[in-house]
Amino acid sequence: MRGWRELAGIDWRQPPQVALESNDCDTRRLCAARGLGIALMPNWAIGEDLAAGRIVALQLEDAPPAEVSGIHLLRPSGKANAKVRAFTEHLAMCTAPAAPA
Repeated sequence: MRGWRELAGIDWRQPPQVALESNDCDTRRLCAARGLGIALMPNWAIGEDLAAGRIVALQLEDAPPAEVSGIHLLRPSGKANAKVRAFTEHLAMCTAPAAPA
């Protein structure tokens, strides 16, 4: 990483323009939901926020709508051990669509 004083072409007398870069879906989701900017997110991670209006999907000009994405669990064939079965059940429970109210 480079220090801030090493970045060329920046007038340090001006107020900084900050960009957040994170590999954590929840961090990006929460920042976007609080109006701190835009985020490129998988739709399975923001479904509840979209439905509640906390996040608005942006449609880029001439871009096709995003397809629904998912989470895929890959494992060797055969009978899974107890840890893999427990994780699979937990993943299915956490990513299942919410039941209609």
